[in-house]
Amino acid sequence: MKENGLFLNITSLEQRLKDLQQYAAEDADPTGESWLGSQEEVRQMLQELHLAREELRRLNGELQTTRQTAAEARARFQSLWESLLDRGVLAGPAAPEAEEAPQESWANLLALFNILEDFLFVLDPEGRILQVNLAVQERLGYPPEELWGLNVLQVFPPERQGEAAAVLADLAAGFNQPFPVPLLSRDGELIHVETKAAKGRWGRQEIVLVICRDITPRKLAEAHLRHREEQLRRAQKMEAIGQLAGGVAHDFNNLLMVIMGYSELTLNALGTEDPLRKGAEQISKAAARGAALTQQLLAFSRRQELRPQILDLNTVVADMEKMLRRLIGEDIELVISLTSDLPRLKTDQGQMEQILMNLAINARQAMPQGGKLLISTAQAALNGISCKNFPEARPGQYVCLAVADTGVGIDTALLDRIFEPFFSTKARGVGTGLGLATVYGIVKQHKGGIQVESEPGRGATFKIYFPTYAGKAAEKPEGSALLAAPLGRGERILLVEDDDAVRDFMSTVLEEHGYQLFPAASAAAALEIFQKEQGNFHLAFCDVVLPDKSSLQLVEDLLSANPGLRVLLTSGYTDQRAQWPLIRSRGLPFIQKPCNISDLLRALRIALGENL
Repeated sequence: MKENGLFLNITSLEQRLKDLQQYAAEDADPTGESWLGSQEEVRQMLQELHLAREELRRLNGELQTTRQTAAEARARFQSLWESLLDRGVLAGPAAPEAEEAPQESWANLLALFNILEDFLFVLDPEGRILQVNLAVQERLGYPPEELWGLNVLQVFPPERQGEAAAVLADLAAGFNQPFPVPLLSRDGELIHVETKAAKGRWGRQEIVLVICRDITPRKLAEAHLRHREEQLRRAQKMEAIGQLAGGVAHDFNNLLMVIMGYSELTLNALGTEDPLRKGAEQISKAAARGAALTQQLLAFSRRQELRPQILDLNTVVADMEKMLRRLIGEDIELVISLTSDLPRLKTDQGQMEQILMNLAINARQAMPQGGKLLISTAQAALNGISCKNFPEARPGQYVCLAVADTGVGIDTALLDRIFEPFFSTKARGVGTGLGLATVYGIVKQHKGGIQVESEPGRGATFKIYFPTYAGKAAEKPEGSALLAAPLGRGERILLVEDDDAVRDFMSTVLEEHGYQLFPAASAAAALEIFQKEQGNFHLAFCDVVLPDKSSLQLVEDLLSANPGLRVLLTSGYTDQRAQWPLIRSRGLPFIQKPCNISDLLRALRIALGENL
């Protein structure tokens, strides 16, 4: 069998090792240390080369060589080459002059180089390229004749060439630690590599070998990891802000409960012509606006009670069209594009309307000179890769709500902050800074995802994904006229509320409407009153979060003593401490703060078993 250039190269390398072995025997320590190592190590390398040549000869004789076997052989040579380089075979003192012609010597050397998957450059001492291997040609796109004679710095980005020169000088001087330096392919693509370099000789020719290993996959993996870490950091930041916002909303709701309640009592006591009535009405309206703000905070912090129902998003959008047109004004064109046969959602309709309103208001403020607002719906499928951008989402079928405007757009540097509460790019006094934060909270609470695409001067597009529901839409119940607020009939109520102002207000209102009140500021005080009155109560009206005990534990204690006792729970929000899933699973009545007097009185009668 005729031996090809690869076998000739192995033979040449074997001869070089034998020459080096003889050289080491004649002068074991020419530089003060053994640069080649023991002769036993050289004999071991020769034996490995011999075995490798026999393996290649066998593989060359097999017509049905598999790609896997070839890859193993290639990896074996790769490892052997790196071992030779690390041991300094090509970086030691001058070897005896090669007998073969330079062209044949380069051919044999190149045959070995072409086995390598790394990018390899053979340079003269001035850094000019003498030869490259196949990897440079195939993966960087440079024909050899285009590089011959050029300085190797030409394959690095222009702005990094100074850095590359310093790195290569350090590497060639013996500081042979991998150092990431990007290469520039012929078509302008940056390829991240780790570079090693070594000085040596081939015959009379002094050379510098530069080996660049492609680490692009590792860089991509690192970038993906950084992206996931940034997602986690952002999620933790938003969660922390949400906890703060939810806590503020809870405390604020207690204040609003008192303000709204007493303003309502005042208005009921004042005549229509009373000069104090206008002021009382303004107090009531301001409290209502405050309640709306706290609802947005609760939506952002995902502590708002959901009232899910099966609905068609197209119907929600269509029903709001008239209101949205009035909201954005006549100088903005509203275009609605709805995909037919859209899958149903199981969601809170009020929150869907809140999303549409907030995004429409945001778009209007981004188009002060007018423009176009496009609202569309579509079906979408999210796979595992897509869901990586939406931590709460899971692969499956979704409905996409897209809201796009032709406004001023959003600076890329601000995109990561637009969902933070109270963050706003608008002028002082324009908006509350809660619009997009509310949208973010609602979407997360529905296990969906939100995506923003925007550039300055090119508008913004918000795409929101909601998981679909396989069931059918429920029929709407027939409406009924509102009834007057029902009065009590002397029922005994154990009121458990830790906020003094709220407790005093509720006691006043309920006593005025026909109930007997026994107020308590804690679970311990409530149990003491309950035992003193021998459990003679019709209803326990408890705040969900108490300072000394869970309201559910308190309710269990009360029900164990009086199984016929009715229960009504209330809170400014329903967080984890409130054990809302247990409240829902047990079907306990609940009313959210703040509420008006009429709603409070109705909730009491329903909790007492009346059908209103």
